[in-house]
Amino acid sequence: MKKYFSLLFFGLLSLFFTTLFSSCVDEEVAFPTGTIVTISELTTNYDKYDGEIIRLENVQFTPADTNRAFNGGIGNGTGSRNLQECATGSTVVVFTAANSDFTNLKTPTGKGYFVGKASKFGTTIQILILDRNSFQNMTNERCTPGSGGGGGGTSITATIQQVRDLATTNTLPYTIAQDWKIKGIVTSDKDGGNINNQNIFIQNPGGKAIVVRFTAPHSFVMGDEVEIIVTGASLSKFSELLQIGGTAMTIANATKTGTGTVTPAIVSVAQLAAGNNESELVTVQNVTFTNGNGTNTYRSNSGNQPVTQASATVTVFSASSVSTTWANKVLPTASVNVTGHAGVFNTTRQILPRNLAELP
Repeated sequence: MKKYFSLLFFGLLSLFFTTLFSSCVDEEVAFPTGTIVTISELTTNYDKYDGEIIRLENVQFTPADTNRAFNGGIGNGTGSRNLQECATGSTVVVFTAANSDFTNLKTPTGKGYFVGKASKFGTTIQILILDRNSFQNMTNERCTPGSGGGGGGTSITATIQQVRDLATTNTLPYTIAQDWKIKGIVTSDKDGGNINNQNIFIQNPGGKAIVVRFTAPHSFVMGDEVEIIVTGASLSKFSELLQIGGTAMTIANATKTGTGTVTPAIVSVAQLAAGNNESELVTVQNVTFTNGNGTNTYRSNSGNQPVTQASATVTVFSASSVSTTWANKVLPTASVNVTGHAGVFNTTRQILPRNLAELP
């Protein structure tokens, strides 16, 4: 009987440890994705990311630190390698201890994303490798630093809404670190005189819109379908109007890919006054110009002309750059429809007409 209970005890004990061991082996811990930041964000606001797992997108090791051992096992003093951002050329140190498991592995020769832990040694901001997954994605074609990172044609097509969403989750101005390009139809008229010739409004048909400001005048016209690399560009607000711009937003980053049309959305003045439809092509129907007395023109009152619908009001704006014909056109005295871009200037919600032909 004692022998029986002894065998039973050891049998149960063996089953327990087998189950425990199997459970530990089978369990997989997902590699962290990390908080997406740019190198400039990390270095400027380090305290915000201290000790956090972060993800740097569209980066590569500098030429001098490419295809080199992360450390080489010599000593901790030889474990610093420089990681460079394609969009801006900014660098940050990746540190590897001499006794790490990957001290003799070579740094990647391509570009991609890098995941690690934000750290600091003295005054040097650095990133600590988590494991081999930290750099396994860096297999894309290398870029020319400071060019926006478009080399290799690996940019992902993002929606305009995705770009706009960045403004709600990041502090502006925000440098777009994602390897993104956007596509849309040009809805603005550079020759109409009511928009800066470096700016375009682009919109996804039936979807969202945004202003893109290039570093120089462009040649895109209404109806052009364009594809624009936005990696490295700055997302910011000009007098509260969201726009993509900065030194990385060169004409070379934009390509005409076809043509298309965007039908203006029929919206109410109340919707525009609430801040909806920003930058989209819209039409408000049956509105009245407050200053429409048979004498005032579109450029009266510095081009700011309120229109009302029910009890809601927005401003139809005509810039000082519009033609004399436009500027001297007398405001309607009857109810009319107005088409243009939904805009904003500080606290004033606006409609920005495109050209003289569309003015009521």
